[in-house]
Amino acid sequence: MYAVSALSMVSLLARTALEDRMLRRELSGYEESAKAMRWRLVPGIW
Repeated sequence: MYAVSALSMVSLLARTALEDRMLRRELSGYEESAKAMRWRLVPGIW
């Protein structure tokens, strides 16, 4: 049960990181918006 939860969390974080990279490359204005945001996913952690 814990292995499934851990795998789900890891895959969610990996997908989020890949999506962020793609958005920075392909969406104009996203880079400036991302710089203004202090936290990406979890406040205080990441």
